[in-house]
Amino acid sequence: LLAPEWSTDRALTRINESYDFLLNITPTNSVAAWHEFEASGFERAPRLRYRPVDVDPEELRRALFQIPIHHAEDPTLAQLFRAEQEGIDQKLRMLEQRDTPRFIFDSLHLYGMVEDELLQHALNVLQTVECAPAGSPEPTLDADEFARVAEARLQLYKEELPAVTSRVEVRDDVASVMVAQGNLLVPESTRCPLSRVEGLLAHEL
Repeated sequence: LLAPEWSTDRALTRINESYDFLLNITPTNSVAAWHEFEASGFERAPRLRYRPVDVDPEELRRALFQIPIHHAEDPTLAQLFRAEQEGIDQKLRMLEQRDTPRFIFDSLHLYGMVEDELLQHALNVLQTVECAPAGSPEPTLDADEFARVAEARLQLYKEELPAVTSRVEVRDDVASVMVAQGNLLVPESTRCPLSRVEGLLAHEL
């Protein structure tokens, strides 16, 4: 890459890494909201609460569109820069539209609809996979136990790559195991079946 193209790439990266999109669109009261929804007979949408957005989306958007992506001499690279710019812009709009009807439309614009083939695969899974027999609950790991297993697995990566600084955090403001800014977040409410631990760690770590 030429110097201007490296500069454009770094500028896009700085804006994209200046906020945590996934954490900012994740409700902080997911467990309580589910209980509220359940108590209504699944008829009334629960009230969702979100953490404050610690950036100004409009300010970031102005900086985003000041990046000279048209300076890229390679047309393929210019197209990639344009797609990244538009994707970041859409995420910033979604931050502004949290907990409003516009959020779902912005999400569909960014990620698209579920393809018919994928939907059919999902329906086939629901129809063919058998549930565990009643009366034989599978052993589970709670949040602290799961975090210890994850820490041990993460340590193996750090031995191979000392530059890795990721950590595992047990949190009360997330509803499922997720990665945010390179760190693995584990909900306090976690009860992970033993059969899912390896797959979940492989996916998240």
